[in-house]
Amino acid sequence: MCRYRGIFPVLAVLLAALVLPAGPAASWPAPPPDTNISPGDQVVTAGRTCTAGFVFTDRRHRTYVAYAASCALAKGSPAVNTCGAQSLPLGTTVTFRDRGRTIGTGRLDWSSAAEMQRAGVTDRARCGANDLALVRVVGRDRARTIPDPPYWGGPSRVAGLPVAGAMVFTVDRPTRRARALPRVARLVAVHQRSAVISARGTHRAVRGAGLVDGRGRAVGIVSRVADGRQVVTGLAAATAWARSHGVPGLRLVPGTEPFEAVVVL
Repeated sequence: MCRYRGIFPVLAVLLAALVLPAGPAASWPAPPPDTNISPGDQVVTAGRTCTAGFVFTDRRHRTYVAYAASCALAKGSPAVNTCGAQSLPLGTTVTFRDRGRTIGTGRLDWSSAAEMQRAGVTDRARCGANDLALVRVVGRDRARTIPDPPYWGGPSRVAGLPVAGAMVFTVDRPTRRARALPRVARLVAVHQRSAVISARGTHRAVRGAGLVDGRGRAVGIVSRVADGRQVVTGLAAATAWARSHGVPGLRLVPGTEPFEAVVVL
C-alpha cells in the first residue's frame, strides 16, 4: 500500500495552475516512520547519502532498488558519472534509512559506471546520461521492499522522457535527516537520454530520486544537483542499456496504487 496516502487533506488536480508548486510542501503533516524499504528512502553508500528511486526485478526474480550510479563512485572519482568515473566494488554494503534511522541493508549489484568502463564506452554524453545503479535486497529486507513512491502512488510502467514543459512528480529532502517531501517540477530541457529540471534549494541527498510523469509512469531518476539544476537520467534508455549489459529481464515493479496528482489547500 502506498505510504503517506490519506494522512493529509488533498484534492485531485482540477487545473494545472493549481498543482503543488515546485518547492517542497513543508507544511504537509509528517508521515509516521515505518520499516519498509521503498522509493524516497535514504540510501547511504560509503558515507554518501542519496535517495532511493524505483524498485525493479529481473529474469531471476531478484529484487533491486535503483538509484544513481554517481551515488556509488569510488573515493577520488568525479562527483558525476563521467567516462572516467570508478564505481565502488560490486558487493559494497548499502544502507537504507528513514530520517537517519536504519531500516535495512543491501549490496551494490550493478552499476552503469562499471559496465560502461567494461564495455569501453568513451562518449561523454552517453556516460553522463547513463547514470543508474542497482542495489540488490535479499532475505527479510527483500520481503519488506515495496514499490510505491511516497505521496503520489504509481508507478505503472517505464516510459520515455516527456517533452520540455511537462510536469514531473518526485520527492525532495531539505536535509539529510529530514523526511521526504512531495515536489512537482517542470522539465526545462529534454535531451535524447536525459533532461533538466529546476532545483533551487534542493539538497544533494535527493540524487537518485525517481520521477513520474502526469500519467504515473516512471520516466527518470535525479543523477546530479548543481548550479540550481537537477540533471535527470532517462529511465527507459538506462534500463534498456542495463538489460543488454548484465541484467537480462530487468523490469520495473509497478506500484500497488494508481498514480494521483494532488494539491493542498
